Amino acid sequence: MSIKLYYTEEYLQEYALTLASIVPDSQVVLFDAAMIVDEQLYLLLNKDTLLLVSSLFKPFDLDLFYNEFIIKRKPGLKREILLQAINLRTGTDELLEALDLTAGLGRDSILMALAGFRVTMLENNPYLAIILNYLSINFCAQLKLTVQYISNDKYLQTNSQKYHVIYFDPMFADGKSSLAKKDMQLIDLMIKFVSDSAFVNNEEVFNLAYAHCLHKLVIKRDNKQRCLIPKPDPTYVKSGKTIRFDVYQVPS
Repeated sequence: MSIKLYYTEEYLQEYALTLASIVPDSQVVLFDAAMIVDEQLYLLLNKDTLLLVSSLFKPFDLDLFYNEFIIKRKPGLKREILLQAINLRTGTDELLEALDLTAGLGRDSILMALAGFRVTMLENNPYLAIILNYLSINFCAQLKLTVQYISNDKYLQTNSQKYHVIYFDPMFADGKSSLAKKDMQLIDLMIKFVSDSAFVNNEEVFNLAYAHCLHKLVIKRDNKQRCLIPKPDPTYVKSGKTIRFDVYQVPS
């Protein structure tokens, strides 16, 4: 499916092309309200921000969303359950590499980046990939983030790099989601507009991820969900009120 990224001013074309380049078959189009009467979901770049626009909700301001998230979460990183679950100390000054297998809107990737990780975000939804590209470019002074537009199983099958931490949030496993309600509504909408939603074998992804992991594989779950796979058992679990993180320690 080819998606469109609209831009409001001619001088924004080059930046729009950069953002859209993450998705090879995307289109970059100068905004004209008369052209998009039938567009039910689209991305719109203006001089201030990138907007996700739909007839189903008011325009979603990505710049505002990310700035507010960073300002709110940065002072309390020690209280973040995800970072407590990772709790990684390598004993060296090496740059820590993390891989987010299901980046979504990038909230958990941001937390890991704020904690000092260089994070590679994987996303196979074209709308989300462009949004994450915007995040990685616009916030590069604060966050070490890169994004790949690819399914996680394909990436793990074709890439030999290993990561200190690999993070996996299987959003729709068991018909539940550990995402915040607003995030889930936005992501669900973007998924509905992309017909190519291939089945994911969670056990296969787990095994591939484990083989690429240097220290810890972290799985996000709703507290009511079972472990992603029956065996092995997690090395330890870090739980919050509604979610938990099952942590699998990789032997040194």
